[in-house]
Amino acid sequence: MYEDNYLRITLFLIVVFFIIVGAYFSLNMFFHFDFNKTEDDMDKPNIEINEPVWEFDITKPFDIEEYKKLNLPIIICFGAKNSQGCSYLIKDLQELNEIHKYQVIIKCLDVWEYPKLAEGYVNSILPITIFIDKKGNPYYSNKYDMSIFNIEKDEMGNHYRTTCAGSILRDVLNKIIEEMQQDV
Repeated sequence: MYEDNYLRITLFLIVVFFIIVGAYFSLNMFFHFDFNKTEDDMDKPNIEINEPVWEFDITKPFDIEEYKKLNLPIIICFGAKNSQGCSYLIKDLQELNEIHKYQVIIKCLDVWEYPKLAEGYVNSILPITIFIDKKGNPYYSNKYDMSIFNIEKDEMGNHYRTTCAGSILRDVLNKIIEEMQQDV
């Protein structure tokens, strides 16, 4: 009889322990959960920067180094919305920006409207698109053909920027985004 009571008491204490632990974690989650967040906000990083990073159009001076701090892939297109050659790429990037919002920083700067903001990035060919992986390094692929890209190097021969001059197919952009999101 003593053993039967001992088993009941032990079982009762174990159940009470799990109820207390469960109540603790439930209350902790309840009081620390932000009920005002929407589904779209769940993946959004908690980092504030001066220029609205999630807006597609660049209309103010920007700092790529600030974007790199978010540890997300970055695609910045320097084009002209009024140019037929640029408009298809810009439209695709705008749609991809909506699909990959908070996972990839996709920006566009209209160089005809804001030529000062493009200084140092654009030569004479439009559109020019810059690709930076989530570690803040210039994008480089071992999987895909890099012949459409310009691998820009400094005086020491170090790869400092990956660009593409001209339009890029949406399928290619999707593959690039997918690869840039992976840990390399």
